[in-house]
Amino acid sequence: MKILIDVRLLTRGGVSGIPSFTRNVVRELIIQNPEHQFILFYNAFRVAKIPSEWLEAKNVRVINWHIPNRLLNLVWSLLALPKIDWLIDCDLIYSPNVDLIETGRTPRVMTVHDLSFLYHPYFFSRRQLFWHSCQRIRRQIKSAARVIAVSEYTKKTVIEKFGDEVLANNHSTILRASKVEVVYQGISENLKLESLSRPEEINEPFFLYLGTFEPRKNVPLIILAFNEYKKRFADHETRLVLAGGLGWLYQEILDLVKKSPYKNEILILNQVSEEKKKILYNAAVAFIFPSFFEGFGLPPIEAQKCQCPVIASNRTSFIETLGQSAVLVDPWNVSELAGAMHRIKNDLGLRKNLIFQGQKNAERFSFKKTAADLMKIFLKVYDENHRL
Repeated sequence: MKILIDVRLLTRGGVSGIPSFTRNVVRELIIQNPEHQFILFYNAFRVAKIPSEWLEAKNVRVINWHIPNRLLNLVWSLLALPKIDWLIDCDLIYSPNVDLIETGRTPRVMTVHDLSFLYHPYFFSRRQLFWHSCQRIRRQIKSAARVIAVSEYTKKTVIEKFGDEVLANNHSTILRASKVEVVYQGISENLKLESLSRPEEINEPFFLYLGTFEPRKNVPLIILAFNEYKKRFADHETRLVLAGGLGWLYQEILDLVKKSPYKNEILILNQVSEEKKKILYNAAVAFIFPSFFEGFGLPPIEAQKCQCPVIASNRTSFIETLGQSAVLVDPWNVSELAGAMHRIKNDLGLRKNLIFQGQKNAERFSFKKTAADLMKIFLKVYDENHRL
């Protein structure tokens, strides 16, 4: 089978989030399925370096039209032409993300990570919302042969938003629950350190947040809870580390840090490398991730794999992906988060239990399993298409 995979988002060189998911899944698909041909659509006017192991694999072909993707997406958005399978011979098309691509009769499988931009548009900038509108997600989901959700929660939201729609993929049918399948994300096998290490910037114990600085991630709650924790429990040694890329409205977060009476005990790190991420996870007292909305929520599970206790919000996918393996708190409640920080820092029994349960929970998620489950769906869709 010749499988075309849209990996254009990797041309921008991102290292976390959906780019990380795509890179890991593609690698595993290539390794696990030497009998299948993978055509990687790596189109862009300027591209980041493609992984060398992909170029060396005998079952991989890379295609770059050298067309700016903004121009290509504009043409597809306005004209819905040309169909990519008119120009590239393939048996199935896989999109690891909702990224606009026009297909003809070739069946397409696409992964949906979350629909937060539909449920909570106020968490996004006008530019981000404009980009999402240009993706024409409704049309994409309608025309897909199969929609992959990264969690049962995301599946529920897809069905809720699009379940009553009529699809048009050369024939009419209904988007039923069976059309949307769940394939969990994986986590990297390389998160464990060979030897225990500490970040060079900080010698004291610290709580950790790692993710984009943007409204949806609810970073202000962490800062306010840290302020209350320091005041209420008189902990003079523990610090707070906020690490990650600067997203929309990040300045509000930086201003809140400046106003904190404990600003000298808050360390802000910009985008960190994979190696630095491992060090932070393994050294932290606890990982805090009180996001308002997550389709899956990878960082807390990465932290669990590194024996780091987790505090997350009791919303959206976390109830499913974390359950009893983490302390789940109300993402609006400052005092509740501050209290959870105190319990994890001082209750040895709770720490041991969270570390044990967290590692056990993290074992459920691997990219090897993600790729294997995806391939089963690819083969099923391929067989269905050839029976039509």
